[in-house]
Parts: sequence; C-alpha cells; structure tokens
Amino acid sequence: MRPIRMVPNLLIEEATSIDPQEEMRRDREQLLSELQRIRDDRTEIERRRDDLIRRARQLQATKNMRNQARDNVEEALLRREEADHAGPRTRTRPTRLRDELESYHKRMVSTMTSESRKARILTHRMATQQLNLRISHRSGCSSESNRGASASSPTIQDEAYARSETAFTSGG
Repeated sequence: MRPIRMVPNLLIEEATSIDPQEEMRRDREQLLSELQRIRDDRTEIERRRDDLIRRARQLQATKNMRNQARDNVEEALLRREEADHAGPRTRTRPTRLRDELESYHKRMVSTMTSESRKARILTHRMATQQLNLRISHRSGCSSESNRGASASSPTIQDEAYARSETAFTSGG
C-alpha cells in the first residue's frame, strides 16, 4: 500500500476563506432582517397597545355610566326621603288652611243666619207693635189713614203683616 500523502485541498481552503465584501453583505442582510423583525414587533406592540387603550376607554365609559346610573338612583332616593320627611309638614299646611277656611265659612254663615233671624225678629216685633197700634187706633179712635175703611175689610198693612208672618214661620 502506498502511503497517503497529505495534499492540501485548495477547494476547501477557497470555500472557507470568505471575501470581505461578501462578509459585509451578509452582515448587512442579517442586520436588515433583524431591523425588519424589530419593526414588525414594534408595530405589533403598538397595535396591541392601541387595542388595550381602546378597551380601557370602553371599560372606563361603562364604569362611568354605571356610576352615573347609581348616582341618579341615590339622588332620587334622597329626594324621595327628603320628600317623605317634609311630607307631614307639607300635608299639614293645606289641612290647616282647609280647616281654617271651613271654620271661617261656618262663622260667616252663622253670623249671616243670626243677623237674618234678628232682622226677622225685629221686623216681627215692629210689625206686632204697629199692628197693636193700628188695632188700638181702630177700636178706639179712627186715624186719618183708616177713615172710611170698615173694620171688617183688611188694610194693606194687615196683608203685609200676614205675608211677613207666613214668611217668618216658613223660614224663608
């Protein structure tokens, strides 16, 4: 057998030795691909950030709506409670005024009826006195107004007295 002689393989050496321009081109491509990957990551992160901000705003708006609805309900309850506490005061005032009006009305009605009764009584008494005077004048001495009138025929005053007497007894 023959001994193996070691001969350098020129192809292997050429393949392992890299041209400096080629190395710079590879480095540049590697850096550009890394830069593109970073840009893509950044746009993805910005998109996720925008999505999170949008969701946060929606959640805040929902929270604000719920808080506002709760505040409106609480305010309505407070107003209702205040109205309930103020209720007896507001209900007693119209009741008191109504009672006062009714008592005033009763006093006025009683005053008017008592005055009309007094007027009827005075009229009745005056009519009675006038009739008594007429009767006494007719029987005793004749007055100038009754001259020529017979005792059996009623006079105008007698008829007025009879009308007032029936009005007094009937209440009208």
